[in-house]
Formats: sequence, structure tokens, C-alpha cells
Amino acid sequence: MAGMIDFYRHHRWANDLVIVACADLPDDVLDASSAMTYGTIRDTIVHQVGTQEAFVMTMNNQTGASAPPPFADLRARSRASDEELIAIVEKRSPDEVLTGDFGGRPYRMQLIVPLMQCIYHGTEHRAQICSMLSAHGIEPPRIDIWGFVDVFAT
Repeated sequence: MAGMIDFYRHHRWANDLVIVACADLPDDVLDASSAMTYGTIRDTIVHQVGTQEAFVMTMNNQTGASAPPPFADLRARSRASDEELIAIVEKRSPDEVLTGDFGGRPYRMQLIVPLMQCIYHGTEHRAQICSMLSAHGIEPPRIDIWGFVDVFAT
């Protein structure tokens, strides 16, 4: 999947920046409710990382539920699933067909579907977290594509 790899490199980089930006926030900021987003900053990051892990399990034909990651483990677990996503993109065909069972219902889909959903899902929740940081007067990290290019341009 040449060419697609940079989407996942950006995804890994942006996930890491957001987690680092939130790592030392006080509990009152991490747990402040926001009606316009998924929930609190803590809930949103835990959900984003946990869901990504579940997608990776699906793409690797692994079964079972993964427990939501503890906040202290988010960075390591995010990095691990980000690296696994990159490995999947490097080694497998987007046309590969995945089959399995979800919620008692069988599914059949191409690998590209959960790969695309990981990018979309991560982008959406990172944007929510950055909005919540701004609402608390905290400068969010620059996680857009231009920021990525600025850091990694050769």
C-alpha cells in the first residue's frame, strides 16, 4: 500500500502529540464534561486508543475484547497499535477480505474499510480533544498535515 503509509505515520505522530499534551493535565481538566464532544478529554483519549486496538485485532483476525487502556498506559498502547497499523499497511493488500463475527452478526469486508476508519476515527477525536484543550485556555498541539510536513520535511 505504497503511498498510504504517510497517512499512518501522520496518525501515529498526531496521536502521540495529543497524548503527550494531555499527560500532565490536572484531573479537573481531564475530567471536565463537554456537551459537544464524545465526553471528557480522558474518556475521549481512552476511547480512541481502545477502539484503535480493537480495529487492529479485527484486522489481525484476533478475537476477544480488549480492556480500555488505563490513562497511564495510553502512550505505550497507542504507539503499539500505531506501529501495528503501519505494519499492516506495509505488508498487506487493501483488497484482502476480512471475515468474522461482530455482536453476533457475521461480517465480510475489505481490509481498507477498518484502515480508513482508523484514520477517520482518530482525526475526529483528536480534533475534539484539541477543541476541549482550547476551551480550557490550553494551547493544543499542532497536529495538522502542515505541522507534520514541517517536522518531517527533508
